Amino acid sequence: MSVVERVIRSAKGREAARKAREVIKNKGGLDFTALPGKLADCQEKSPELSELFIVEGNSAGGSAKQGRDRRYQAVLSLRGKILNVERVGLDRMLSSSEIASLITAIGSSIGIGSFDVSKVRYHKIIIMTDADVDGSHIRTLLLTFFFRYMKDIISEGYLYIAQPPLYKLTRHRKDTYIKNDEALSDYIVGNATRSLVLSGGAEHSGAELQSILRKCMRIANVTKAYARTIPQEVFESLIVQYKKCGWGSPADMTAHLNRVFSEYQWNVEVSDDGVLTIFRLSQGMVDKYSIGTDFVNSRDVQSIIGALDGIEDIFGEGTMLSAKDYQVKVRSPCALASSVVEFGRKDMALQRFKGLGEMNADQLWDTTLNPETRTLLKVKISDYAAADSIFSVLMGDLVEPRRDFINDNALRVENIDS
Repeated sequence: MSVVERVIRSAKGREAARKAREVIKNKGGLDFTALPGKLADCQEKSPELSELFIVEGNSAGGSAKQGRDRRYQAVLSLRGKILNVERVGLDRMLSSSEIASLITAIGSSIGIGSFDVSKVRYHKIIIMTDADVDGSHIRTLLLTFFFRYMKDIISEGYLYIAQPPLYKLTRHRKDTYIKNDEALSDYIVGNATRSLVLSGGAEHSGAELQSILRKCMRIANVTKAYARTIPQEVFESLIVQYKKCGWGSPADMTAHLNRVFSEYQWNVEVSDDGVLTIFRLSQGMVDKYSIGTDFVNSRDVQSIIGALDGIEDIFGEGTMLSAKDYQVKVRSPCALASSVVEFGRKDMALQRFKGLGEMNADQLWDTTLNPETRTLLKVKISDYAAADSIFSVLMGDLVEPRRDFINDNALRVENIDS
């Protein structure tokens, strides 16, 4: 680094430090004039008994301010997504009104030599964002800020993540709040399997049926990802057949599809370079699907093959799912998964919250604000070096490491909002 570059960098650092000092005009308390309408503070002055909820948007902020217990719960509303502090300099970060509001509300400066965790005004700082992808992004931006500039807040155990519900489920006039898609699936499956029986060569019910269903739903989630390339039920059937006896010849695959999906005519060809082409004939129309035979080596298909262990022989032409006044034929894992979900959602009204602002103040209190009923996740750092690396990869300027991370981990992700 040249002398000129050092001088410029030093000057920028001094200016950033000056701006940081200006942000916190009163280290012993809050400069209310710096937060016009953004912070609804609590009455409690003891940090040990005070909570700060950080929410995004006026709508969510309004519900939170109405629903909170103002004696000890404060609410800070931020407008939109805050800056990604991993990609901007300190001077630009401090020019952001939202970042400045956040720093001032917390009551201490940031990690430039003047941070003092004893000045923090709340010993529960709770990130409360929507239970969807946008909310996850905002939460990640806030976590990046705290990790980079207020790490001691995490070390002291002051930082938490709220767990607002994504769904309200009403059944028999009783409301149940559901955190996310996974919890909704668990609820529906639990509700359905109390009365369902799967029968074929043997009968399966209760906990045993739930275990089978978990595998079937994993298979359904993976095969759904291929639906634009090949029909889900065809893809699934070929994997089941492969698990039992390998690919066989094109004639074997053709015979298999014609036997399982007899409402159509099928033909399968395999090219010299390993491309599997499937032709489906229906009412004079031909649909063609192509996929490489080496796809069975991919991680997601291998996960299907693993999930099929112990259940591939359950399904056949005589496999039935039944309950009182209910009976349906299920010839595959995906068919079982969809039938159970359909049965489990009977007599059930489901409301999906698009955001916290859609919840009434009393709903927000009951589910997310009330210490007696809410669930909070405490943010901890078990490995600082690993955390530093993952923030750099996911939130930094370099595209290539982030792309590699996404490619390596994309198949582990389910239920992404679209």
